[in-house]
Order: sequence, then structure tokens, then C-alpha cells
Amino acid sequence: MKVLVTTLLLSFIAVAQQSTTAAPPGDKMIERFSLRSKQVLFLTRLKTGERGAPSLSVDDLIVSVIVEDQGKFLEAMSGPQSGSPQMVLPAHKAFLDSATADNLLQKIEALQEHAPPKPMNVDMTVSDELQRVFQDATKLADESHRQEVEPLHLLAAAAADESANGAELLREAGITKAAVMKAFHGEK
Repeated sequence: MKVLVTTLLLSFIAVAQQSTTAAPPGDKMIERFSLRSKQVLFLTRLKTGERGAPSLSVDDLIVSVIVEDQGKFLEAMSGPQSGSPQMVLPAHKAFLDSATADNLLQKIEALQEHAPPKPMNVDMTVSDELQRVFQDATKLADESHRQEVEPLHLLAAAAADESANGAELLREAGITKAAVMKAFHGEK
């Protein structure tokens, strides 16, 4: 299993870094995702499948953004196993403090339903709500004069979603679309 996850991760990174192939029309938005955002999307698919959900949701995305923000992407991909291959991931300053991140993860994951897991070779759909979050995140990147959609664009758009329990928990913690974008732009 460890080798499979590592192989999947390395394959994903290689594919994510190649942008020379034409994508189907629905995938054009994903082409604008930064490497970190593509990692978040991949982790979202992995975690959604692990809990056996029928489609990727806004809550799944929020969990994945938080995990990535805390620098725990590789750990989430392969588990806290020692001896797994190390990769250098893009450096970033965490948006959330660890206590807030842990608290949010615990609350969101407690609200999520679980069913038998879905393997990675099974296609999964993206919920309509999550598709809107991707569109809103792309608009936020445009408004920020950024060519790439960053994880904080995804978090800001997700925080504004009215359908997700995780978004409500974000807002209760003071993590709103405006607060995230203010931090993204380095404003106090």
C-alpha cells in the first residue's frame, strides 16, 4: 500500500507539472490551479474515496485545504510511516494556527458520513456546490491578478458557500471569504 500511494503521488505530481496537453473543456479551470491547489484537489479525491462518499464535496475540499495549509500533505497521502520517500513541496506560511486547524478538522470530519471506501481507480463526480466553489475561486484569482488559483482562493470561496457544514464552521471561527482574501493580500 505504501508503495502504491507513493507511486500515485509521484505520478500525480509529474502529471500536474505538465500543462502542454489539451484538456477537455470542463478541465480548463483546473489548468489554472497552482501545484499546491492541484495537490489539494488530489487529496480531496483521496479522502472522499476513503470515506466512501458518492462525490467530492465542499467539506472534503475544506478538509484538504486545511491539511495542506498545515504542511501535512505527504503525511495524509502516505500516513505517518517512517522511511517513505521524501519530496520537497512548495514552501508556504500556514494561514491557520495549528489549534484552529486541528479543531476544525475534528469538527468537520465528525459531521461527515462514512461508507465502504472507493478505490482510486473509480471515477467520482464533483458536486454542483464544489463546482461553484471552483468557479468562485477562479474569479478570486482573477480579482487578485493571479494567473493561478491558490489554496487560499479555494478556502475563501469555500468559506462563502452556504451549503456546507464545514463552511459554517469556518465562519464561526472567523474565517470568512473577506478575512482569507485580506490575509492573502497581506493586509492586517
